[in-house]
Amino acid sequence: MQFSQGILDIIGVFIGFISIILLLSILVTSLVQAFQSSLRLRARNLKKGLQSIIDTHWQLDSKASGDFALKALNAKHICILGRKSDPTTTVSRLIGPAISYINPKDLPEALREAGLEIGPQLERKVLDSFNRIWNQMENRFLNRIRLLTLLCSAVVAGYFQFSAPELLSRLSSDDQLRVRLVGEVEGSLSSLSMRAGNDAAVAALADLETQYPELKGEIEALKSDGGGKDVLAARLAEVLADSSQDRSAILNRYDQLFEKALIEQKKVALREGEKAINALAKINIAGWPHGVAFYYTAGAVQWGNLIGVLVTAILLSFGAPFWFERLKNVVKFKDALSKGLKTEDGGKR
Repeated sequence: MQFSQGILDIIGVFIGFISIILLLSILVTSLVQAFQSSLRLRARNLKKGLQSIIDTHWQLDSKASGDFALKALNAKHICILGRKSDPTTTVSRLIGPAISYINPKDLPEALREAGLEIGPQLERKVLDSFNRIWNQMENRFLNRIRLLTLLCSAVVAGYFQFSAPELLSRLSSDDQLRVRLVGEVEGSLSSLSMRAGNDAAVAALADLETQYPELKGEIEALKSDGGGKDVLAARLAEVLADSSQDRSAILNRYDQLFEKALIEQKKVALREGEKAINALAKINIAGWPHGVAFYYTAGAVQWGNLIGVLVTAILLSFGAPFWFERLKNVVKFKDALSKGLKTEDGGKR
C-alpha cells in the first residue's frame, strides 16, 4: 500500500509540474499566434521565396525584385481577396502580401502581369526553381516559427523568473504545496478552451455558410478540404463560377468575414493568455517577482536561477498542445491507478 501511495505521490508531482508548465506555455502560444497573425509571416515567407527566384532568373537588384514579387502576389487572377491598388507603397509593404500560397501553374501569368517578360523556356526554368525551393521555403518558415517560439518562451520564463528544476524540487518535498497546487491548477485548467489555434480562414467559411445557406453543401466541402485563406478563396471562386449567385459580392463578404475572424483569433489568444495569467496568480506566480536581484545580486551572477529559467524556456518551447496532451495522459494514468487501488482495497475487505 505504501508503495502504491508513493507512486500516486510521484504522479501528483508530475501533474502539478506539467500543469504549471502548461499555463506558461499557453502564454507562449498566445504570443506566437498574435505575432504570426499580425506580421503575416507565412505570406512574407512566400514573397521572399519568389523574390529569390526573380533574383536568379532576371538578375535584378533587391528592391526591384522585391517590387516584382509583391506585384506578382497581387495579380488579379490569384489575389482574389485583399488585392491592393499598389502593393509597393510603404503601407502595403508593412502590411505584407495578402496571399500565403500560389499554385505553381498560376505563377508565370502572375509574373507577366507584374511586368516581367517570360517566354516558354524561361517559364519552365521558373517553375522548376519554384518547385525546387518550395520545401526550402516551408523549412525556413518552420524554423522562424521555432525561433519565435523560443524567444517568446525565454521572455515568459524570464519575466516570471520561473525555474522548472526548483519547482520540481519543491513539489517533491512539500506534500501540502503539491496537494494545494494540483487542486487549484486543475480547477483553472477547466476554464481554458485551448481555442487560440482555430483557423481564421475556416472560421470565416463557417460564418459565410450561415449567411448563404443555399451554398451549405459547397462550403462544407471546402471546409473539409482545408487550406489557407487564399487557397479557400480560389476554390470558392471556382465553385461560384457556374452559380447564379453574385460571385463578387460573396467573395468580398468572405474577405470581410476573414478579417473579422482574424481579429477574433487574436482576441481569443489574448483571452486565453489572460486566463493563464490569472490561474498563475492563484498559485502566487506573478511577473518579475524578485526584480533584477533574481539574476544579479551583490556583484555576482545567479547562475542557478539563469540555468533554471533557461530550462523552463526550453520546456515552454514545446508548445501548449504538447503539454496539454501530456497532462491528459498523466491524469488518465492516475485515475486508472486510483481505481485499481480502490478495487483492490474493496476486495481485501
